[in-house]
Amino acid sequence: MPGKKPLYQSIVDHFIQQIEGGQLVPGSKLPSEKELMDFFGVSRITVIKALDELSHSSHIYRVKGKGSFVSENSKNDVRIDGSSANGALEDASMKIFSVVLPYSEQIGYEILRGAEKEFEKIGGYVTTHNSEYKPDREREIIQKLRADKVRGIIIYPCSSEHNIDLFGDMLIDGFPFVMIDRDIKELHTPHVYSNNFQGSYDIVSYLIGLGHRHIAFVCSRLREVTSIFMRYRGYCMAQIDAGITLQPELLISDLISSDDPAENNPSEYPEPHFLAASRVIERLMSLKQPPTAIVADNDYSAMFLMKAAMKMGISIPSQLSITGFDNLPFSNHMDVPLTTVEQSFTKMGEMAARMLIEREGGLQTESNEVILKTSIVIRESTAAPRSEKIYWPAHSE
Repeated sequence: MPGKKPLYQSIVDHFIQQIEGGQLVPGSKLPSEKELMDFFGVSRITVIKALDELSHSSHIYRVKGKGSFVSENSKNDVRIDGSSANGALEDASMKIFSVVLPYSEQIGYEILRGAEKEFEKIGGYVTTHNSEYKPDREREIIQKLRADKVRGIIIYPCSSEHNIDLFGDMLIDGFPFVMIDRDIKELHTPHVYSNNFQGSYDIVSYLIGLGHRHIAFVCSRLREVTSIFMRYRGYCMAQIDAGITLQPELLISDLISSDDPAENNPSEYPEPHFLAASRVIERLMSLKQPPTAIVADNDYSAMFLMKAAMKMGISIPSQLSITGFDNLPFSNHMDVPLTTVEQSFTKMGEMAARMLIEREGGLQTESNEVILKTSIVIRESTAAPRSEKIYWPAHSE
């Protein structure tokens, strides 16, 4: 992990100093996100991250559609059920829902936008919280939200294995919540997710149709995250259905260690991801039969793999095809525009909010899960494989 202080921390430190020094008094409204972006010269992602930190430490509280305000007592929790002394949310009948995400990246914005659209239809407000892929923080946030008596919570869990007791108790108590993207393996929770299996199956089938027979799958946290595992299953079944023998050496499930704090922050800490991708490319290309295509678990992984391969002199796609998953905005603006699988995060947020509203109102939904369709976006990072092998100095016959 780089020793340099993250940009968002400078913003956090600035406001903590102003709050504790008395320049900002309880109830003071902070500048808007746009004003903070201009003042500090940073991206919206960095501003959101800083506000999340200040909210989590109870220095500020945030009201969707109104802004961020200095807490009445930054040493104590500020409740959102009407008990805060600032009076901003004194009406306990307000329809307040919460969204807990493990990040504040582009995906998070789209999920939130979709959820807001549905909650606004019933006059609801939304609070957002960033768990940072930390199970303990996720637990703390959810417990606080329940104590604050929010109407319900949309949860993008840190993993498919943590906090099973917390989610089990929520089911026992009948507390309304809906999970998105991934679920908890042992529990039958309300769940909205994309068809990860089909998306991966389709893009591998597309590569096979181009003529590829040696296709690698590169990911992190294969067994820990259900959505990634389903993408791997789709990768396997597409090859089996095409009569292609699976090649275990082409599965790379440790792109970056799950213990590395940088794993879930590729936009803020790109260096560990690039170095990990470089090791993977070298490892794959040193095989006696190297892959002609790589299926990455997401667009970020694909981006770093592409950068690493190109730095090593491997031409994309003439020598190596690479695909991603998510269709994030940057995927169309990479050195070589990325072929990927698109999933609608806005629709995911909408459907999760709709299901949550129904459950909070006591309505019985027809199904406990909603599966959203995916589609392939074909760009310039894929092509038919060349007949000759890639020359790789590290490999000797």
